[in-house]
Amino acid sequence: MKFALDYCHGKSNRSPNVYDPGAIMPDGTKEAVAGRGLQNRIGADLKALGHTVVYTEGALSTRDDRAKAAGAGFFLSTHFNGGPGTGTECFVDPSATSKGKAFAKEACANISALLGIPNRGTKVNWFAVLRANPNDALLEVCFPADFKKYQAHVDGVEFAILNALLHANGYAGVTKLPRKQEADVLDYIEVRVHAAKSDELKYRSLADTLQDFIIVKPAAKGSWKGWS
Repeated sequence: MKFALDYCHGKSNRSPNVYDPGAIMPDGTKEAVAGRGLQNRIGADLKALGHTVVYTEGALSTRDDRAKAAGAGFFLSTHFNGGPGTGTECFVDPSATSKGKAFAKEACANISALLGIPNRGTKVNWFAVLRANPNDALLEVCFPADFKKYQAHVDGVEFAILNALLHANGYAGVTKLPRKQEADVLDYIEVRVHAAKSDELKYRSLADTLQDFIIVKPAAKGSWKGWS
């Protein structure tokens, strides 16, 4: 089967050539980075099971259309909620089929139990990325207040989402993560830079190019202030 995994926020999702980091977690992690890392993990699992995976990003209004054009049978957009609050929830389109609803119900129940956070349940919304396919789902894994719990149980959340995807689409679940080893998936790279103030623009340019993949923090000594 062909699955479409959506990278949530990032470059050009709202305005051309403008980077949208999404919500910022308490430790400085960008939602765009965390979402991409989680989708890469799930994609590696699905590929290990013999499925085809396409990744979508860019303009929000065209992501699920491109997934549909590519022949994807299920589209999943994975996010981390912003603002105050706690819990996990999943959104589907008003026209969602039983597949989308089944995924939402299982994913939320399992993540809630794993992280010990409220299950906010399945909700209906006309999000731009949910309009093209009846099997679309948009999962909000957790809020910033829950992010430390997520970081402590990344593999468990990956496992919960993977099995929810498999079950919703008529496949047997798995008892362990199919991807071969941790090294198969790179969540992100953290870069700490020691540089003179005069070199700031050079390193900012590097960060702008790679910001979907890296977290850049000024080193404590000999670096400029106010950039992370």
